[in-house]
Amino acid sequence: MHRLDARGKALAVLAYASVVATLPVGEPAPFLVLAAWPVGLLAAARVPPRVLLGALVAASPFVLLAAVFLPFSHAGGRLLWSGPWGVEVTSAGVRAAVAVVARSSLCLAATLALVATTRFGDLVAALERLGLPAVLGLTLGFVHRFLFVCLDLVRRVLCARAARSPRLGPGAALRSAGGMVASLFVRSYERSERVHAAMMARGFTGRVRPMARPRWRTADLGFLAFTAALLAAACVLEGRA
Repeated sequence: MHRLDARGKALAVLAYASVVATLPVGEPAPFLVLAAWPVGLLAAARVPPRVLLGALVAASPFVLLAAVFLPFSHAGGRLLWSGPWGVEVTSAGVRAAVAVVARSSLCLAATLALVATTRFGDLVAALERLGLPAVLGLTLGFVHRFLFVCLDLVRRVLCARAARSPRLGPGAALRSAGGMVASLFVRSYERSERVHAAMMARGFTGRVRPMARPRWRTADLGFLAFTAALLAAACVLEGRA
């Protein structure tokens, strides 16, 4: 998995997400087939299960927020519960909520399999070769690089505050947080100016020089063929259901 071409993995994840997002939620068999794909990839890549569980937990507030309101906002189907002020829960709403949870979990697992087995720089380069605008790819690369610089600045500021003011009340802590945000903004802006000046001095022209273009191998084509066969099997099972 780690040695596969990033373009093939990106194409496979995009195709997988498209099928998951458009496949109707009916019988569980198609979704069980689809769930086997990211789980098998994560197992083959030896990604610990706690990483997948952590990602699902991190995304659960957004998914659950949508899933909670869907049963009350979808009309149609069998009436399951009727409350005051005309609030109703229907089978169509419950089915929509289950669909949101299932689809988001599968797409998140597939994305995690892509990110866990591909370096970020290789992934951005692969997306650019697949048609991503160069400006967007350059922006993503800079965000990924300098995010760690900003995190280092945050750690330094927090360490300095803990050394100077170990015990702060709620009001003082709020004022201190406001000052920290302003200080981080100024420091990050100054750091970006110094980095930009250093890059221009080294001949940066607004585009990162591409490395050697990788070639498609038999393993990459086999991986794409396997993914296409699995997605086709899921669609066939849904059609029979």
